[in-house]
Amino acid sequence: MKKIFLALIASASLTAGAVNAADEDAPDYVSNAQGDIQSALIANVFKRPDFKCHALQAAEQTWTIGCFLPDKNPLPFLLFTVTPDPEKTNPPMDYKVHALNGKAKQYAQNQALQFLKIDEAYNNAIDIGKMRDEYVSKFVD
Repeated sequence: MKKIFLALIASASLTAGAVNAADEDAPDYVSNAQGDIQSALIANVFKRPDFKCHALQAAEQTWTIGCFLPDKNPLPFLLFTVTPDPEKTNPPMDYKVHALNGKAKQYAQNQALQFLKIDEAYNNAIDIGKMRDEYVSKFVD
């Protein structure tokens, strides 16, 4: 059991490292949130190594994280925004995660993601459909 747990941690770390390399322009707090969300979702919810989270910058310096299977019509598609948290209201995290679309809000209630304290009431003027299309065009072959 201990070996399986260690293998899972090693796999999640390697996966997070590979994802961060694809999104190298993102600030550290965005990369940290991206890795944490992806690791929690893969280990506890989807259990599929091809389920990935990527970061893209939206309008007005807003960073988003989109999580999905690599498909031209990804289902489910989870969209979050990430903001820095200099006050460290959720230690040891240096960021705040906000769920944007319905699927992100649904999965934010999952026990596996509760450590992130995802804000489900957050509202933003980001066009979710447009962002989904941007993620697909950039990260799906």
